[in-house]
Amino acid sequence: MISQKKIANFIPDFIKEVQRKVLKSDGQLEVYGETLSDIHFGHTPLHYQLVSSLDKEKIVDLLDINVPEDYSLSDELELYYSKGNYHLLTFDFVPDTVEEKSTIEISCGVEDIREYTSSKLLPIEQISWDFSDIHCSEAAQAMLDSSTLPLTEDDRKRLSTNIPYLMKYVRLSVKYQLAYTDFIKPSIEKKSWRRFPESHLWKREFIRILELSLPSKAFELNREWGTLPYFFSELLEGYGVLQNEFHEYDVYYHSLSACDAASPDDLIIRLSALFHDIGKPRSKRQLPVGDDEHSKNVFYDHENIGARMTYQILKKFGFHHSTVTKVSKLVRLHMFHYTSEWTDSAVRRLIRKANEDLPDLFKLRAADRLGSGKKDGESKAIQRLERRILQIQEEESRVTVKSLAINGNELMSHFDLTPGPIIGRVLNHLLEIILSDPDQNNPDSLMNHAEIYLEKSSPINKAS
Repeated sequence: MISQKKIANFIPDFIKEVQRKVLKSDGQLEVYGETLSDIHFGHTPLHYQLVSSLDKEKIVDLLDINVPEDYSLSDELELYYSKGNYHLLTFDFVPDTVEEKSTIEISCGVEDIREYTSSKLLPIEQISWDFSDIHCSEAAQAMLDSSTLPLTEDDRKRLSTNIPYLMKYVRLSVKYQLAYTDFIKPSIEKKSWRRFPESHLWKREFIRILELSLPSKAFELNREWGTLPYFFSELLEGYGVLQNEFHEYDVYYHSLSACDAASPDDLIIRLSALFHDIGKPRSKRQLPVGDDEHSKNVFYDHENIGARMTYQILKKFGFHHSTVTKVSKLVRLHMFHYTSEWTDSAVRRLIRKANEDLPDLFKLRAADRLGSGKKDGESKAIQRLERRILQIQEEESRVTVKSLAINGNELMSHFDLTPGPIIGRVLNHLLEIILSDPDQNNPDSLMNHAEIYLEKSSPINKAS
């Protein structure tokens, strides 16, 4: 059994602070479930499950949590701790930092905490610690002793109709390398599942799958058990779809392998790696090879098809708009093939398209490369591209309006303008042009660009 000392060493100060405030208000608070299982199996907890006798309003007041006017509090409070404060974890929340990924789930208003934890569906949740003693059900003790997930027949029936819990069962089996006796197949129609209001529960499970060291094992087990079509049928479309000679795996296994290759601490890159080829099955065409009857699969425009699919899927899943747009953008831009023949203008176009997401685009390409099954290490071509981008950015940092082949006085004289803000706007517009294409930095070209810009701008300060 887990020792009390070991548990105490893994409980951070911000959880102990919650306990201190609850006890000071004559309430009870216990840590339970996956948090304690993490400690037992040698994992540092990333999420903390708590149960308290105090009601949700009291907890919110004690922790000084700001609640939006239109937000309806649940007895199952979901929080995160950041920079000394506790915040509500809304359903569209995606953590920006590793610190904010430490979420806190508090079940409020529980009169009999012992009965509450011992009646949980999964044995892994039937352990609790009240900061002085450990409480453990027989099923939970059997799990800890034997590294198995013991379930009764009733448990199996309930799991087969509860998709989020079945996903959780699969994830925990992978996370703790627990043995199970046989598969538990879903017994609910997918059509009915789409109408479930608790869809945020599976979204949370989906994110926690991505936090595993190897998410592929959980996705594959969900495929084998038949749960994958309930929440991510689009991923399953790539199963058995063969690729070219540069890939060891089909689209499905390549996506899983790329996801594994991305850092567990970077949810954006893990999502992007998982989705980057999601459009391949729907863009698949067969191209004849040689004079015989053989053909190969090609996937023209799969990056744009995939970006649209990614946007729709993540939006449907309830991810925050910023996450949806960023991951979709990375999927759309991941198909570039740099060679030494690229002009500086081509490199600048990539810089402009990716903008602040350029470092993440390179991380995605690295995960894609490792996920191919045929390549390892860093891409030499990408390394050369990164050096070239730095060189261009350094050159551009030295280019200012004063570098233009014409100045403000020449603009006013040529277009019969008076001094005013329009002159600065034209010069800045011309600067953007020469940064993209230095060959345009000559008087004739710049005057032509200025004329086009002025025709679209109004009013113009004409000299009297």
